Amino acid sequence: MNKILIGNNYRMRLGLITLILSFTNLYVIAQQKILLEATNLKTIIAYEDSIGSDSKKSILFNPYDDNDFIELFSKWHKVNNRAFIYSNKNDNFYPNLHTWYYSDKDSIIRLVLYNWDLRNIDLATSNEEFKKQTTRFDEYKTKYTEVKSKLTNLLGTPMQNDLENENNYEYLIKSVWDFKDKKVVLRLIFDKQIKEVYDEFIKKTLIYPHTGIEMKIVFK
Repeated sequence: MNKILIGNNYRMRLGLITLILSFTNLYVIAQQKILLEATNLKTIIAYEDSIGSDSKKSILFNPYDDNDFIELFSKWHKVNNRAFIYSNKNDNFYPNLHTWYYSDKDSIIRLVLYNWDLRNIDLATSNEEFKKQTTRFDEYKTKYTEVKSKLTNLLGTPMQNDLENENNYEYLIKSVWDFKDKKVVLRLIFDKQIKEVYDEFIKKTLIYPHTGIEMKIVFK
């Protein structure tokens, strides 16, 4: 009996050590742990479970339809477009949405999206809450600066630093880090105006918001 207990305890400790080592690729940025080195899907699911993230219904999305990574498409690893999506409220700015794309061949995470915004694939957020975001420019810009500062401490000065574009409808700023093994894009989009659209399928007027901060990481 004692031998069995000792064996079980050893396996439990070994499993815990393995889990801790698996999370060493995660770096704390803006109260969230961000993956900056490729790892496998199993590790990510275990991590999300360990911090109490809520699993969201997976949706089909074409991850290759992204101008920030268009030059990598021909060299990219093939990924499954049915992503693993989690929401976590550890960040006091907004519930952070994590979207993980993985390779079918080896289950390695190849593309990660982190969102600080009101994006909600369940369409549960009210239109009034979306409208409020047009008054929060300073808060979003401060959050962008905070995340960029911590990324700079980890990755160095971005190759493209605070590229800005502004018109009557929106403000855009982004920074890009590009390395041999990964590319990281941090972007803030702020809507100055909002558009209401009536969706015939669900018979509801929706606001499709762009306001938010998004970090995208592709592992080459």
